[in-house]
Amino acid sequence: MLSKKGILFLSVFVLFSFMVMFSNANPAAAADPVRITVVGGSVGGSWSVFTEGAVEAMRKGNPDYQISAEPGSTTANPGMVNSGKAEMGLAFGLTSLQAVKGEGDFKTPLSKLRAVCALIPNNAFQFIIRENAGITSFEQIKAKKFPLKVSVDSKGSTGDLLTSAVLNAYGITYADIEKWGGKIFYLSSGKTNEMMADNRMDGTGDCLSIPAGDIIEASTSIKLKMLPINDAAIKKVGAKYGMTKVVVPKGTYTFLDKDIPTINMPVILLVNADMPDDVVYNLAKSLHNNVAYLKNVAKGYAALNDKTIVVVNNVPFHPGAAKYFKEAKLLK
Repeated sequence: MLSKKGILFLSVFVLFSFMVMFSNANPAAAADPVRITVVGGSVGGSWSVFTEGAVEAMRKGNPDYQISAEPGSTTANPGMVNSGKAEMGLAFGLTSLQAVKGEGDFKTPLSKLRAVCALIPNNAFQFIIRENAGITSFEQIKAKKFPLKVSVDSKGSTGDLLTSAVLNAYGITYADIEKWGGKIFYLSSGKTNEMMADNRMDGTGDCLSIPAGDIIEASTSIKLKMLPINDAAIKKVGAKYGMTKVVVPKGTYTFLDKDIPTINMPVILLVNADMPDDVVYNLAKSLHNNVAYLKNVAKGYAALNDKTIVVVNNVPFHPGAAKYFKEAKLLK
């Protein structure tokens, strides 16, 4: 017969053995679940749709991950991801590259930023102008010293930076425009359309998806033109910001009767560098495997394919993403 001490020892031993068996049978139960927050755009905007689509595509291949979408902004998202306030976020390639380098509005490099992949490959710089303004090219603006009144979105935005860079490539500065009697406006698209409709403003420049809803809306009440960018200017701006040439095809808008060459910048998915390699590998794999699903989510995903998904505007890849895309033979 066992003594009381023996019974106590046996009970402890059995309990311990049970706990070990339970732990081995359910290893996931002991591990913390992977939780990921992805910041996108404002509620109800196109970027919120893009973000929800990307989140669902990542969930499809990783059902055990807890992934959620949260509102964000094009300029704030890189800082959110870099600081760890959000694990992932959408951002323009230009904004991301500036953040990595510590240029523009970023006073110091954001060293924790890495790219997973491109999401919305085609975001073309589209400079539209009222037809009755009488301007058909950037060269004409300079030759006539035209008193251009143009909206460039908010100060420091992608629209502002690219409008300035494109004008500079033609030898025009904001100061020149103001000296000629023109003005640079920092306005939302709704206000811009209103001022263009009553001739208080000539045009607007911004980097937008193809087609852009704001331009479609404006074209219903205003006769518009889109100004092409020549190869020399595209090369100059591209060298500065890591951007490439793209064509807005004729027929994209009702007023567009010819192809318009311009510069292109992707929207990319950023991730904090501290996220484990295997997690980012799995996320990149799921996104790549669900490109067909994404194309059904929004038109902005239409140009996403094996070639464009790895074009991330010179932002360094996270090692986990790089490993997957190399295995998939999409990266060298």
